[in-house]
Amino acid sequence: MSRSIKIHIQSAQGAGSQITDEQYTDLSNAIWMFMRSTPFDFSIQPDGRADVQAMDQAWEQYGRGCELVQLKLGGRAHAAV
Repeated sequence: MSRSIKIHIQSAQGAGSQITDEQYTDLSNAIWMFMRSTPFDFSIQPDGRADVQAMDQAWEQYGRGCELVQLKLGGRAHAAV
């Protein structure tokens, strides 16, 4: 059985303020990272304004940062998917 969740985000700054592309990318990738910790198959579909290439590049940067933290703490690195 398949289910879906739709998340609508709005700037907390009030009417007229915009969520930046960087904020959108960070939030999307945080949701993706959370879902990776579950046993479920999933997909995330960004909105039509998203810069998917920038989102992928941000994910690569997060991954490099995680590997550095894991190495410093003596943990094992996880392969990027």
